[in-house]
Amino acid sequence: MGTNYVIVLTREKHIDEITVMAELGKDTFRGDLPALESLRKRITAELRGEILVTPRVELVEAGSLPVAEGKGVRVDDRRGG
Repeated sequence: MGTNYVIVLTREKHIDEITVMAELGKDTFRGDLPALESLRKRITAELRGEILVTPRVELVEAGSLPVAEGKGVRVDDRRGG
C-alpha cells in the first residue's frame, strides 16, 4: 500500500457518501486482481470499524493523486451548500 490518499465527500439524493481514493505502493499490484479486490475489501472493513460508516474505497495507481501537505488538504468536499 502507498501512503497517499484523498477523501472525497459527495451527496446523492440527500445522502452523504464517502469515497477514499488510496494509492497503491509501486510494487503492490502484480496483476493479481483477486488479491487487489481482497485488499480493497480489507481497507473498507478497517475504515468501517474506525469511522462507523462504510466508505467506497478506490485503489489508484501510485503517483496519481496530488501530494497533500496536511490532513485537511486530503479532504475534497464536493457536497455543495
